Amino acid sequence: MTRRVAVFMPGRAELSSIAVPTDLLQLANRFARERTGASEGAATRDEAAPLACRWLSIDGGPVSLSSGGSLDADGGLDQELVYDAVFVASYEANNSEAPHAAADGASKRSEWLRRQHREGATIAAFGSGVLLLAESGLLDRRVATAPWWQHSEFHRRYPAVRLDASQRVTEHDRLLCAGSLAGLLPMALRVVQRLTSPNTAAWLARTTLIDTTTELGMLKAAAPQDDAGGDALVAAALYQLQQHYADKAQLGDLAATLAVSPRTLSRRFHRALGLSPQDYVQALRIDAAKRMLLRTSLRVDRVGLQVGYGDLGFFKRVFRSQTGMTPTAWRVQARLASGTEAGPAQ
Repeated sequence: MTRRVAVFMPGRAELSSIAVPTDLLQLANRFARERTGASEGAATRDEAAPLACRWLSIDGGPVSLSSGGSLDADGGLDQELVYDAVFVASYEANNSEAPHAAADGASKRSEWLRRQHREGATIAAFGSGVLLLAESGLLDRRVATAPWWQHSEFHRRYPAVRLDASQRVTEHDRLLCAGSLAGLLPMALRVVQRLTSPNTAAWLARTTLIDTTTELGMLKAAAPQDDAGGDALVAAALYQLQQHYADKAQLGDLAATLAVSPRTLSRRFHRALGLSPQDYVQALRIDAAKRMLLRTSLRVDRVGLQVGYGDLGFFKRVFRSQTGMTPTAWRVQARLASGTEAGPAQ
């Protein structure tokens, strides 16, 4: 299934804020090809890619870059496409003009951002792009961070936004913000994880050496093992489970997808990892639940539903059996250890 991603490019855009998320999506597509055994695949900006990325401008025309030159856009904001995720790129601006530097088409841009979020998109803004997100009203009464040199102007223009200068990355109700380059990669990684799986994100973090130590100390031992031991069948099974761990599919469905018997799949899976596919799914779900408990303000019951547990009591029992504490207690301890703050419970 293709997931659609847009990078909105304002005028005088900063190239890194366009290239970084695009390259991270390309790496995630490469990971998918390796796990599924595909020898080649569509490039990230091709609509057939698993994570298909489009560069957008207000009117679909070229966008000037702060470093000189320009980039051609793949389209404008007048198209009816709805995206799974949207990155809002940063642009060059000094403190006095920051809120106005991308004023052209401001109303159109704000309405487009509101519509994308309303339709379910995750929106991630970097640098001055956070101001564009604030202009849309989406950050009102929500937690955000912004470039330090824009804090004073930000407070003046957007008093309804709960600005948290202590965080590299904030996340509240599918809205992510990063105020500096130190937060751009971790923020983009979170978005890719939402689009794929925690294991894909973990592979990307190892491959790119993204620094996630400030918030993942409580998660360092949580990620389930994903070494298939050279078994192509197990590697394909791992990838399928990592992408669909929250689904209710049975072992027979997975075996049919991989064209083997359930008995063969279970035997080879256990030989490679020392546990059954069912146990692996439980580990994936608890790993994903931990990340949501740490990074979001979702209630415990909603976290359970998001990761595949319709029965709250069962979710709590499984969580406690793997961590030794309840989801609520784990959340409190994890946030104290990492210095993470989330918005009000949702």
